[in-house]
Amino acid sequence: MNPMMNHSFELMDAQVMEPTYLHLATIIGSPDAVSSEDGERVFYSINEALKSGRKVNLDFGGITLLITSFLNTAVGQLYGVYDTKFIQDHLSVSNLSDEDKDTLRLVTRRAKEYFQNRKAMDEEISKILGDDQEH
Repeated sequence: MNPMMNHSFELMDAQVMEPTYLHLATIIGSPDAVSSEDGERVFYSINEALKSGRKVNLDFGGITLLITSFLNTAVGQLYGVYDTKFIQDHLSVSNLSDEDKDTLRLVTRRAKEYFQNRKAMDEEISKILGDDQEH
């Protein structure tokens, strides 16, 4: 066995284990995490780190207002790209209030449901929107 090859694997493995810390207030430039546009910027940052094999810690320090539309875009859509196990193993949060943790749990539960049944959900939404347009 080539020792350089083994050494290279160890370095690569160490790189993968070092998390990327994303300070949300810095990324969005505000203490208010409310817009889906800001959520999209955060999603992009998370996704880039995950694609490179890194673990991600979302630091909510300095965030004073957090709503579901932001979390749906920032975190929820990850479930359309990665499976639940991967997200659980690679994504962590810090500096999040208990109330906001509950909101994040709700968003992730809904995202899992949506992406597991995406076709049926999209059809149901189309039916609802179609019915609304007829009235």
